[in-house]
Amino acid sequence: MIPTISYEIDARQYDATPDGGPAETFGARYIIARVDRATYSTQFRVNYTFKPDMTLDVYAEPFAASGSYGPTQELVAPRTSTLRPFDVPGNRDFNTKSFRSNVVLRWEWKPGSTLFVVWQQNRAATDLLGSRATLGDMFHSISVPGDHVLAVKTTFWISGR
Repeated sequence: MIPTISYEIDARQYDATPDGGPAETFGARYIIARVDRATYSTQFRVNYTFKPDMTLDVYAEPFAASGSYGPTQELVAPRTSTLRPFDVPGNRDFNTKSFRSNVVLRWEWKPGSTLFVVWQQNRAATDLLGSRATLGDMFHSISVPGDHVLAVKTTFWISGR
């Protein structure tokens, strides 16, 4: 349950490959940028046994990440590390939040016959902002919009007698 926190600055992060480049790079522009990233994530698991034939399993994974891009450059020639300044219009900075969870209720209502009730959440949102993600953003990921799935499955044992 301890959050994983990571800060990273990458001076040469691949960004994009738009068309319209010089013949030396086969007509494409390989864009490289400096990026300052922060990520926060953790996982929660809870298993509870009501009775030997009824259990509840809960899994949750909140996540938040941000990236702030710096000056962009383009590759001058293949198989080299030589770069030259290249302006990419627009803001590519991001702040992403994600929350995924599963809740599974299992009931073995008679030997060999089981009922499963599963609720799954998949929440995600990305903002094009330059603000750095925080530990609080990771826990606020539970409130972003998302998809909910409810599934019910049963198995029934038919005796051959």
